[in-house]
Amino acid sequence: MRKLGRLLSVAVLLAAVGGCNYLDPVAKANARLKREGGWELVYKVDRQRLPPGETVDSQTLARVIGYRIGVRGNPLIRVSPGPHDAATILVIGQDEKLRDRIKANLASQGVLEFRILADANANAAIVKQAQAQGDVHTPILDARRSDDDVEAQYLISEADEIEKQRSSANAANEPPPELARSIKLGDIPRAEWVDVAAAETAKVLEDKDLVTRTLAADHVQKLVILGQSKARWVPIGRDRQGKLRVEAGNMISRPNAGGGTEMLVLIDSQNVGGKYLRLARGSINDRGDNSIDFEFNSEGARLFGILTGNNVPRGSLTRRLGIILDGELLSAPNLQSRISDRGQITGDFTREEVEWVVDVLNAGLIPSPFHVQLESEKQVAPSGTP
Repeated sequence: MRKLGRLLSVAVLLAAVGGCNYLDPVAKANARLKREGGWELVYKVDRQRLPPGETVDSQTLARVIGYRIGVRGNPLIRVSPGPHDAATILVIGQDEKLRDRIKANLASQGVLEFRILADANANAAIVKQAQAQGDVHTPILDARRSDDDVEAQYLISEADEIEKQRSSANAANEPPPELARSIKLGDIPRAEWVDVAAAETAKVLEDKDLVTRTLAADHVQKLVILGQSKARWVPIGRDRQGKLRVEAGNMISRPNAGGGTEMLVLIDSQNVGGKYLRLARGSINDRGDNSIDFEFNSEGARLFGILTGNNVPRGSLTRRLGIILDGELLSAPNLQSRISDRGQITGDFTREEVEWVVDVLNAGLIPSPFHVQLESEKQVAPSGTP
């Protein structure tokens, strides 16, 4: 019995010693970093960009960073929460490209947009306004029943239907639906009910072309169509050699204050972006060039189909589809046909740049409600000892 007890004690001791690496993966990673060398990167939340009153703890920070840099399955990266709302990234080995990819990934937010580039003839009025004053926005206007604009008529009909349901519920002494403040196209508010000043109430109610509702004897509201962005200038991104990624050609462009070039893109109501991506991956296109394939979910495919279908070649007009990442124009291929659920980003990309873009796009699928900043970076020389 005494011998069995000794064997059990030895077994427990061996399990504790042998299992310490399993129980403490951070200690294991630190030991490997000391042996093989690498980098220790410390990141913190950019508190100046947090909404008032919000905080982010180090556990949440480490988890989100891990998602964004693709730590799972990569034995050369370890992310751990640190003190004072910080997170530490251990990059094991001497691969500077891996370190640079991680830093570039965390410096990017993965905000992807697909926009049609403005054309001098097809968009003459918008181009003239943008060249004179910069980005183009429409003003807030009263919703009028005589307006023949398709979007305005849709918003008015939606408002009328909601008000009809509210009136029916009141007449039947049933709980009315929630009082809608705005009318949306998709998830974007495009019209809003605003209060009418008491001095203007009689005049507004006399104008039968306006869309109004009366909430109380002294409380009248009218519907207004919200202003929206129609076009904006977007800088062309540069590759690692400083070369512009997109040739402006005969498209609408101008020099910017930073010594670069920016192009005018149209703002559409589809607003197709990275939130609709299902996945992104590196590939090789028909010409043997590095490229990025992407796929949309069902809603993204529907919206992308509308956007591209509305801009297929007509006569001598061939549109260019601008692909914008983190506010920079990455690519602008000619749009030859309607595209729905998948597409390809082409350009003069190196293999490393493709990997970076894929990382950023896939990381953008993970909600990241805050920005991070590099607090410190320390290179660790390899000791060579186990």
